Formats: sequence, structure tokens, C-alpha cells
Amino acid sequence: MPETWLWLLPLLFTIGALYASVGQGGASAHLAALTLAGVSALAVRPAALLLNLIVAGMSCLRFARSGQIPWGMLGPLVACSAPFAVIGGAIDLPRWIHTKVVSLLLLWSAIKIFLRKPENTGPSRPPAARWKVYLSAAGIGLLAGLTGLGGGIFLAPLLIFAGWGTLHETMGLCAAFIVINSAAAILGLLGTGNKLPADMGVYVLAAGLGGWAGSTYGARLPRAALQKALAFILAAAALKMLLA
Repeated sequence: MPETWLWLLPLLFTIGALYASVGQGGASAHLAALTLAGVSALAVRPAALLLNLIVAGMSCLRFARSGQIPWGMLGPLVACSAPFAVIGGAIDLPRWIHTKVVSLLLLWSAIKIFLRKPENTGPSRPPAARWKVYLSAAGIGLLAGLTGLGGGIFLAPLLIFAGWGTLHETMGLCAAFIVINSAAAILGLLGTGNKLPADMGVYVLAAGLGGWAGSTYGARLPRAALQKALAFILAAAALKMLLA
């Protein structure tokens, strides 16, 4: 409804700008906004995932144009995480268990990244062994399936602590990772009776413009600013889970 758009569209724009600046899609934030707007249960999940894809896609495009996505890493990471995301989605754990554990993990990562010296966030030290990163990617897939959060929010700290590339390369890789996983999830949801809301085009426009604005400046942000922005996003996600 037009009266709902007065607050929803600016909110979707802001979410898109904030998350795209650090290579994320903001799936959980989009889900919360659309739920508050009264979008039906059958439409809210695919709608949030589509907005997640659009925002991350804007970020992915910008980082790709600036040559900041290590494409050779993407395939193995997706191959390791996707099967375990399916497994995680099939496990029905008590909500409070994985919510508390994952939120504390995200909060710990946010603090570590915020306090980390910017000059030490790039590949200035020997990177972790590939098998360790791929094994961790499988754990990320499991967490994503258990929590319903996009894997990118877990992938960013992993790549930073593993020393695989600069912050800008990490953000670009996360954006591409989110696009692929969101597209797969949307296809799965639409094949099980879920549908997109009638106002989806307006939502896409608002989130897309926000994603364009955020990604335009995110790909150009200095390393220190990008590091602080990522820490803020991780902390916000952790607090949102703790308060849910």
C-alpha cells in the first residue's frame, strides 16, 4: 500500500546501501522490514532473498569491475558450503541453542575485526592452508542452513582471519557467494508454493538503488573504513539475533 511505502521504501534503500558497502546482501534485515510491512508468509522469504540477491549483485558488479574478486576461490567455497547448507536446513535444533552460539560468534568476530590493525588485514602474512578454509566453508554452510542467515556474514570473518586477500577482495568474494546462494534458495522456495508479492518491483527498485549507492562507495572505501563498517554489520547481526 502507498502509505506503507512512505517508510518501507526508504528503509529498504538504507538497508541496501549499508549492506552493499561491505559486500553483504542484508537478507535478515530485508526479512524483518517486509514482515513489519505485512507481507504474507508465503511471499516474505522469497522477496527477502530476491532483495538480498539484488543488493549483493550490485556490490558484486562494482567489486568485479575494480578487479577485486578472486574468482578462482569462489567455486570451491560454494561446492564445500552448499551441501552442508542443505543438511543444516534439515536439522531442527532448539532455536535458542544455535541463536546464542552464532550470535556470540558473530559478536566476537566483530570485536576482533574492529580492533585489528588495518595494515594487517591484507595478505601480509602466510595465508591459512586451503583445506582448512574449505573445511571451515562447510561449517559456514551448516550454520547458514541452521540459522537461515546468508553465508556471507560468516564467510567474511573466515577469509579475513585466514589471510586470503585484502578486505576489498573479501567483500567482493562474499558478494558473489551471496548471489549464487540466494539464487539457488529462491528457486527452491518458488518451487514449493511460495510466491513473490505484487509490489515486488517497487521493493526491488528501492533496494537496488540503495545497493548501487552503497556499492559505489564501498568499492572505493579505504581499508580502515571498510574494516570498521564490516565490524558494525557483524555486531548488528549478532545483536539482532540475541534480541530476537
